Amino acid sequence: MADNPVLGVYMESGELQFDWEQTSQNVALLSFGSNGEESLSLLRRLVEDASDSYPQLSQLRFVHIPIPVSKLENWSHLLAAQVVDYWRDLPVEERSVATITDELGLSSAESRNPLLDALDKTATGTSLTLQLAMLIELLSERQRQQKLTPSLWQQWLEQEAAGLAEWFSQPPPISSGSSQSLIKAGGCLAQLHFTLLARRSTTLHQLQGCFIQLRQAGPRSLLAYLGSLDEVLDRIRADCEEQRQECLRRESSAWRAYYSLKASLEKPNWAWFSQVHLQQEAVLRALTTAYEFKLRAEISTQAAQLVSELVQQTRLYATSIAQLDAMLASLKDWFAERGSVEPLFVPMLRDSLTEQVNIAQLRSELENWVGCALQEWNALDSTRSEALREQILARLRPLCLELYADCCRYILNLEIPSRQDQSMTESSASAKLVTTPPNSEKRVSLHVRDAEIRDVLTVLSQASEGKFIADESIIGTVSLSLHDFSITEAINALIAASNLTYTKSGSVYTFSQQPKIDSSTTVIP
Repeated sequence: MADNPVLGVYMESGELQFDWEQTSQNVALLSFGSNGEESLSLLRRLVEDASDSYPQLSQLRFVHIPIPVSKLENWSHLLAAQVVDYWRDLPVEERSVATITDELGLSSAESRNPLLDALDKTATGTSLTLQLAMLIELLSERQRQQKLTPSLWQQWLEQEAAGLAEWFSQPPPISSGSSQSLIKAGGCLAQLHFTLLARRSTTLHQLQGCFIQLRQAGPRSLLAYLGSLDEVLDRIRADCEEQRQECLRRESSAWRAYYSLKASLEKPNWAWFSQVHLQQEAVLRALTTAYEFKLRAEISTQAAQLVSELVQQTRLYATSIAQLDAMLASLKDWFAERGSVEPLFVPMLRDSLTEQVNIAQLRSELENWVGCALQEWNALDSTRSEALREQILARLRPLCLELYADCCRYILNLEIPSRQDQSMTESSASAKLVTTPPNSEKRVSLHVRDAEIRDVLTVLSQASEGKFIADESIIGTVSLSLHDFSITEAINALIAASNLTYTKSGSVYTFSQQPKIDSSTTVIP
């Protein structure tokens, strides 16, 4: 049987946790609340009843150690604050912003702006740009076939320009017919309008789907992600607007050339007659060029408007997430204000949270309990918010009770559970104190990494029979790995590693920090 005392923990719920197989001759019963003596009496009766089958149990000696529970609730609140903060920082799944813009059809390796290409396509699968090119080709062919006098050519040009304008701007007829018939009956802008409606519906639906897939991310992480998405979408919108402005500028130049050349044809002279066909072709080319850029400008305008709506939806969603993050921050502060724990035990609390609490599962269970997803918690009324706080605490109290008992055992120089023997994360420390037979110096195993020197002194002070006082000059951290060292050896190792010195007065040791490391090592006699 082991030589070290083993702890039985009495919980207020009435459950007694006790490992009979690991029991030694000394059993410490930590009780929380007012029922410790009753539990100890019950335990003694159970041991007496079991002594017939297990004679070694008759040698057990029981010690009742009542532990105050005033700080237990503080621990629960502090742990709840850490849980809420963890929720806020849950990472976004491995999904880049570029992936989302690709899914929305806003970026592509094959095209600078695939949205412009998509809006150029009609519901029938043809291209508006191609339709315009075919009209221009037919217009040029008719012009070559016509043998008209200059005055008749002017009339012909007016008719063709009017027909081109009608094709471009003819609105869809007001009809109860199918969308296909409306598209065929309408002009260029009508077809672009129907294409935009279909594209808008699809793209907005895809964006909402992306938002749904991001719901498991923490609001603080999600806000950073949405900020990046907003930046990319706004850049795409600016690119569409830039192309729109360029097309409008070139369209304006083409219209000026058209009207200038057309006016020159109305004032014939002898030089004009020798180049009349070239002049007519130039007028026609200016007219068709103006419509080419007019179409591109309209497509760019619609694309910019669509992307602007995506930007608006993203910002609205980010606003709701910011409200959620503010609510969680307030919830965390509420818990933190009511929670406190000694600095030495903060690493234990934090590591136990990551090792023993499934944060994602706890969130899912609470979402089911509340009846809505975490992203909707900011809409909870005060009554449901208060109930949610109590539910979080209720689910964390059992873990806090177990941790609180571990820390009490630690303070009382009892064996700490094996899970505390593992190496702690950075800026944390763990220690295992081993009791030895009387008349011999206590042994200690101490494993710390980047731990505060003051905290390590506190650990060694509790393990020894002396009183340690840390001077204000002691700052910094230390890393040590000591196994089965005497208290004196452990103190000497700390002095050497931390550049400390000390003065002794009876059983009181006062430690201070030297400005530089001495060549000699101070040894406690």
